[in-house]
Amino acid sequence: MEISSVKTRSEVIKLFNFAVSSGKRIVLASDMFLQRENIELMLENCSISGWSKFYLSSEIGFRKDRGNMYHHILREERLEPSQLLMIGDNERSDFQIPADMGIRTVHVVKPTNIMRAAPRLEGFVPDAADASAGEQFLFGALAAENFSGVTFPKFMPKNMFGSSANSIGYGLLGPISLAFSQWLVETAKVMKLDRLCFLSREGKFMKSAYDTWVAGLGSVVPSDYMLASRRAVTVPAIKSIDDIYAIAKSNNFYGASVDLFLSERYGVRLDERRWAKIESRNIWRRNLPLTIMDQNIDNIAPLLTHIAPLIFERAAYERVNCIEYLQGMGSSGESRCAVVDVGYGGTIQRHLDKLVPGKFHGLYMMANKSAFDWSKTSTTEVRGCFVAMVDESPNGISPMLENSFILEKMLSADDEQLLYYGKDGDPQFRELQAYVGAGSNVRNEMQQGAIKYIKDAVRFRETIQEDFSASPSLAQDLFEEFVSHISDDEVACFASLELDDFYCGRGIVA
Repeated sequence: MEISSVKTRSEVIKLFNFAVSSGKRIVLASDMFLQRENIELMLENCSISGWSKFYLSSEIGFRKDRGNMYHHILREERLEPSQLLMIGDNERSDFQIPADMGIRTVHVVKPTNIMRAAPRLEGFVPDAADASAGEQFLFGALAAENFSGVTFPKFMPKNMFGSSANSIGYGLLGPISLAFSQWLVETAKVMKLDRLCFLSREGKFMKSAYDTWVAGLGSVVPSDYMLASRRAVTVPAIKSIDDIYAIAKSNNFYGASVDLFLSERYGVRLDERRWAKIESRNIWRRNLPLTIMDQNIDNIAPLLTHIAPLIFERAAYERVNCIEYLQGMGSSGESRCAVVDVGYGGTIQRHLDKLVPGKFHGLYMMANKSAFDWSKTSTTEVRGCFVAMVDESPNGISPMLENSFILEKMLSADDEQLLYYGKDGDPQFRELQAYVGAGSNVRNEMQQGAIKYIKDAVRFRETIQEDFSASPSLAQDLFEEFVSHISDDEVACFASLELDDFYCGRGIVA
């Protein structure tokens, strides 16, 4: 376990290699109970070489924390105290004791001590003796990855994990993605599922995280990437005027044009002749912006009723193609599948259930009250990992649900939105726009950091603790702290990430 748990501090290795290249004589000194061959194997595994002698307390009977090892080293090396530079991380045995003897010192602060001193992490880091294996890994990994430097010229106490996108991805998105992936493994087993279908676009990264975690686990539920969107499944499910009204009520619309509304919600575009007829009958003025708030569609209902035949025609066309795509995803067989998504109200799952009844369960990071209310009347199930809300009162809303936009930004992909399924179920996307790639470097760095965290967890599971378990509640607590006291550097990091919200008439949202 000692050998498996050792990780390098890259900047300390650079310092060591600089000493080697400068021609200095280097000796190692350790207060350690393990035998020499064990420690030398650790050094070899970490590619540390070039030292001249190794003073080990379990061999020579002298210890740094008693001071007598330093006297022994000075005698053996025939040095005056001022000729020795001691580099180490222990405040007493590597810094105070040798400094009191006149030995020069470089104190490399322990990563866990830096983390405990950071204002936004100090309340989270447990004492090692009291920590669970999951806590041991999480805080050990955070310390090693984000706080293992020798110096911190850009250190800002207000930043929770550091200011880089990679450090935020490792410390924030990593624990969230790992806990969710583990929950998926356990939930899929309990529900006896055959396949998990990760929904685009956030599902692309979520699938990658899941696949990384389950690698080497043996018998696990396989994953697929399913191209789906709210727009692509709601229109095919339209069969009545009430369905048309329900789509209009489903989300607020913030003052954009009615042309955009009809195109985004229903896939319908009105020509000049039809608009002339509508305006002549005083049903709607084309240049009048549309606002829908709190499900009130009294203003737009007459127009929707008037053009309902067009919407039904479009829905029938899309329905055939959509069902063909879903059948290709396995909905025509007897397998038990579940869609996987960030979640909220389970809109996509509800409409899939209208198109291919009983074929897709729903597993979500967060599922709100409306999702659970609907599931009571369905043969398919809804389950939530971090949020499974029965009540959404203002005093009880989860910080993760309340700040879900931040989570969506980290989880998104460099892809345009799926609009509908064309002939033979061929997915049709919105034309690629510049905003999609605007924050791709930042988002990719975050996601790479998160995947690195999961890979570190896999190594921990394989080498140290086979039944390692990640804590969803601890991941939530870290997220809550992050969003509650977000720093200027963190705000700037997220500001480059933009998402589209044409469905609600807001265009590109930063």
